Amino acid sequence: VQSEGILAFVQKATNMISKKANMKPKKLAFVMASIPSNQTEVLATFKGDVSILKDNIFATFDELKMGPNPGKMICCKIINNLEKPMDVPMCFAVMDAKGSASCLSIYNTSKSILDQVKTSYEAIIIDPFLTVIDFKHGEKRFTYGSIKVLDLRKFFINGMALEAQFAKSEIVH
Repeated sequence: VQSEGILAFVQKATNMISKKANMKPKKLAFVMASIPSNQTEVLATFKGDVSILKDNIFATFDELKMGPNPGKMICCKIINNLEKPMDVPMCFAVMDAKGSASCLSIYNTSKSILDQVKTSYEAIIIDPFLTVIDFKHGEKRFTYGSIKVLDLRKFFINGMALEAQFAKSEIVH
């Protein structure tokens, strides 16, 4: 039964990411235009201490290498919540300013994050960790990129530290 839930999640994630949450071209263009596309734009929208970001180089999804990307930061919009049967990680379909889509997997938190992190919110991730999910079921293959957030101190929503938006009991360090 759990394997059926995992298969359903992988199918949904692949579909949402490849079809960019089924957004119509006009909405897709609007969303892409609202995402900071360079370091200056990210710093201008950041509500916290910008020194946290200044030592990191802005990157888009296609500029990330597999595995850890120390010294880089990405900015993206959440385009859909990818609910799944397991509690961890919390997953979202996200898109960067170039229109590339990926899965954002957030570890070390609880399901209550789903009430706070919503579609159209902007996310900034410092030192992103890129993996590829490659899943084969029968004759079908499902593949998509996944950006892991393991350290919540390097994850910001709408220009604010995640910790500033949630009770301490909702975050696990």
